[in-house]
Amino acid sequence: MKIKAIIILIFFFCLTQTGFAEDAKKTSPQPEIKIIESTYAFETLAEGEEIIHDFTIKNTGNAPLDVLKVKPG
Repeated sequence: MKIKAIIILIFFFCLTQTGFAEDAKKTSPQPEIKIIESTYAFETLAEGEEIIHDFTIKNTGNAPLDVLKVKPG
């Protein structure tokens, strides 16, 4: 009988701890990146000609988004 009671107590303890972990996860602020246009087809260029295109990145999260590195493809 004591073993059943201990197992039930452990089970309910685990259930309550899982619920608290989800609440903390939902409230912590996090950045969320949204890339409006992820690719761009550049036109054919003559040698030495330059072309510029701006890619728009939007932070839709509730924390600052730091872009630390950009790597051309």
